[in-house]
Amino acid sequence: MLRSFYLECMVREGLENVTISDFPSGVRYSLNQLRSKIYAATPDPAGYDGHVGSYLVGTALTDTAKRLDTAYKYALEAEQWERLGKTDKAYERWGLVFSDYFPAYG
Repeated sequence: MLRSFYLECMVREGLENVTISDFPSGVRYSLNQLRSKIYAATPDPAGYDGHVGSYLVGTALTDTAKRLDTAYKYALEAEQWERLGKTDKAYERWGLVFSDYFPAYG
């Protein structure tokens, strides 16, 4: 499970010098960045510690990587549904990414 500080550090690193045009593409882009960074060391931005994700090892790391892959896939699908004008289907996919934190459609 990703701890919030580790997640923030990876997202911060992934969004450096990037312009986000809208929230859906920003989420998808961030998830893709997280997928590519999950196995790399993420330094503490304050310089206090080494890799802030060092707690995530073995099966926990592999499981987290799989979850990021799945979330990225759902984000891609949500954007595709929205482009097709199927907002209800897009909401379903975003709901799979964000769980109870994403509102229901309608």
